Amino acid sequence: MKKSLLFIPMLSSLATLPLLIASKCKQEETQEQKDEKLAKKYEKEYIDKQKYVFDDFEQFKMKSEYFQLVKNPSSREAWKDYTNRNIKTYWLTEEFYKNFYKWFKNFQWKFKIFKRIMNKYAANEIIKYQNPNNGMDPINLYYVKEVKFDFSQGMDSQNYALELSNGEFMDILNLFNIPNLNLNISPILPNWTILKEINFNKTYYSKINITSNYGLVLKSVLNKIREIFSIPKPYYKNEHFATHPAGKDDFQGEDRIPRIEFYTFWGLREQNADNEILNLRYKTSFDKGWNDIDVDYLKEYGNYDTFKFKSYRVKIVEYDPKKPLYADPSKVDEFVLSEHGL
Repeated sequence: MKKSLLFIPMLSSLATLPLLIASKCKQEETQEQKDEKLAKKYEKEYIDKQKYVFDDFEQFKMKSEYFQLVKNPSSREAWKDYTNRNIKTYWLTEEFYKNFYKWFKNFQWKFKIFKRIMNKYAANEIIKYQNPNNGMDPINLYYVKEVKFDFSQGMDSQNYALELSNGEFMDILNLFNIPNLNLNISPILPNWTILKEINFNKTYYSKINITSNYGLVLKSVLNKIREIFSIPKPYYKNEHFATHPAGKDDFQGEDRIPRIEFYTFWGLREQNADNEILNLRYKTSFDKGWNDIDVDYLKEYGNYDTFKFKSYRVKIVEYDPKKPLYADPSKVDEFVLSEHGL
């Protein structure tokens, strides 16, 4: 009798095992179930309340542990002619990429569901853009709260540089798949040809500020840059902010103009100092002046509908390596990305 009693706890545990397994299985939702659950939530939050600005995400928070200071960077040769440049060079850490991938995947998933319910229940609130001058099909655009990625750690763009491998640079470039992106970054010696390897979603941007070196930007890369920024930013509708704050800062902020800016670093050695992006709106070269402006580029890639969309203000800057660090730029090209400059 005593011996059989010893087995009672074991039998009791075995009896509850199926319940534990069933409970665990019940908690593990399939991706389809997760999608359906989020879709129902968005129907209530966006459709029922007539709030059509996607804002169900937290901004990616930059942390000090995401940046590793490099004592002897391989990119130091870029400033060989300026031994006192004293620029801080960083690598992005594994922890950054771990959290970045997680954030990016989550954003893409939620935005996919948002687009699905908008297409199903609020198709009239989707913005359509088409420029018949380049033969493009109409594309759907969606209002999104500004997405901010600032890699500066509070420093001036000229005072730090990020060393990125080709794979890491590609990861950062994938941010251009996100609507209403506000990006501030200073990569040194990146491989710009990687742009041609990525199929970007056609979308619009808020502010892009890149400080880098652009001496090896080929014509084919310039054509890719033309394509990336061919979709202007839609104006928000006033009624979207009557009861819904998403995008309000963008709508009422001090600077509501979408801007695209490419600066070279100060003090680059002469071999690295050219900014080939200066040729962006020219047939052959910025140095040939106004007579060489590519009117077809502005017509085919510029803002076709200035009543419903904001045109990008583009600024491209080059600094002369023979001048002091804080000297004025040697070359500047500024223009509005639309056929008529509006």
